[in-house]
Amino acid sequence: MSGEEVGRIIGEASTLVAPFVSKTPPREGDYVVLEYEGFRVLGMIEYVLRVNDALTDVHDESVIDKIRSLDGGRNEYVKGVVRLLGDLNRPREGYPLPRIPPPPGTKLVRAGRGVLETIFGKSGNRVLRIGTLLSRRDVPVYLDVNKMVTRHLAILAITGAGKSNTVAVISDGLSRLGATLVIFDMHADYVYSGIGNLNPVQPRLNPFYMSLNELYKLMRIDPSAHKQARIFRAAYKVARKAISGGATSLGPEGFLDALKYMLYTVVGLEPPAGLVGVGGELEKLENYKKLLDIYSTRNFKDSAFGVLSKLEDFEERLAGIIDPAAPDALSLLERGKVNVVDLSRLDEDDADIVVSHYLRRILGERKKHRVGGEAVESMNAPVFVVLEEAHILAPKDRPTLSKYWIGRIAREGRKFGVGICLVSQRPKGLDVDSLSQVNNMIILKLVEPGDQRHVQQASEQLSEDLLRQLPALNVGEAVIIGPMTPFPVLVKIDKFQGQLGGSDIDVLGEWGSMRRRDEDTNYEDLIEVE
Repeated sequence: MSGEEVGRIIGEASTLVAPFVSKTPPREGDYVVLEYEGFRVLGMIEYVLRVNDALTDVHDESVIDKIRSLDGGRNEYVKGVVRLLGDLNRPREGYPLPRIPPPPGTKLVRAGRGVLETIFGKSGNRVLRIGTLLSRRDVPVYLDVNKMVTRHLAILAITGAGKSNTVAVISDGLSRLGATLVIFDMHADYVYSGIGNLNPVQPRLNPFYMSLNELYKLMRIDPSAHKQARIFRAAYKVARKAISGGATSLGPEGFLDALKYMLYTVVGLEPPAGLVGVGGELEKLENYKKLLDIYSTRNFKDSAFGVLSKLEDFEERLAGIIDPAAPDALSLLERGKVNVVDLSRLDEDDADIVVSHYLRRILGERKKHRVGGEAVESMNAPVFVVLEEAHILAPKDRPTLSKYWIGRIAREGRKFGVGICLVSQRPKGLDVDSLSQVNNMIILKLVEPGDQRHVQQASEQLSEDLLRQLPALNVGEAVIIGPMTPFPVLVKIDKFQGQLGGSDIDVLGEWGSMRRRDEDTNYEDLIEVE
């Protein structure tokens, strides 16, 4: 075996990890090759310690200086741990680990560039470049797109560590492969980013395409308020049948008007003039007459008035989102593009409704496509969904509609061509069940121990030694684990060349420009002279 020797195995080695010593300190994250008993094993240096036995118990600085001058560095060495990854002689079997640990004295030889490019370079489905090896900037790292999408992905880090840049690099790379992406953008980071094939989408939802539970939450009807919930459910069913059953000329744009007309008549108020035509269509329906018979009584009128008030408040509060004339939300998405749904104007509860609606419809249409049905055009190809602020949409301590559909997609999406990517700067606030169903992770700098442990609980591949790396990572550096890469890898993520939102504002610069503008303004010229 040729190459630079960087250490020797010592002590007790297992089939997973082995201690080593070295006079030439290797870098954490560097790759080495061990040859023994017919095996050729790739290993990764997980941590190193610098040791001088002559100074172990010395605490006097003057004594330390004297010992160092006499020692000349002879007693200084490096010790550490190498994690064994797989047998390079058996790539077709997925690089299985040998059942025999390396014997003491086995050489650690720095892996050559050719070996590393074979493992991490462009090959097969490994076609998405994410960056370079952290320890070898001359070796590019590519990810397996099939395994990334079908086995799902999480991108986790503290604020400012490079999450948005990572999402942009992945999205831009996938767009060049003709992928269909849907990014739910909480802070308008990507709307004007310059990612290739970008399709900005303002969330406009037609209530006709929404589920009963979605409307309950958007209208703030508590299901435990039984009378209100019952009245609205009955009106919802009548309106749906009036439009989809073909018994009337009402289209989806008349759904809200139908609901309002029914509630006005139940309460006993004169419907607005604009609803007269809707009433004429509803009166053709037998189930509408039954609804009036049941709910136009004193017991229900107060509750019906409350539902009517909530419906009108719902229309006013979400005027920029709810649009009875809007088409199906999925028809605003484009196949083969990076569709960025801008949620920056919504509060958390309303964003949850919008996201859950999209997730429900995406999974439903992909199922329809897979069984040979006629799906919405944008859903005729596999879809990769990126969920920013995933800890808000799928929190660990409370139910949300989005969390339910995230869990459904995590369990079922592989069969129907729907992948999800959970992005969060607060992993410990993220539902552990959702996170545990994500097999691939890109973990940038994480400092808080609670976040680290939460991530480790969700991933069997994040070892203690890799966990110790997370606080020391610099901006744009990451640990990548999961089936989308042959082995765990420390990577320097490529820099996205476009312009992303979410970066720190130049506060001082903006104050200075405003002050200069104010000083240049002649306020007397602005005074209107009569």
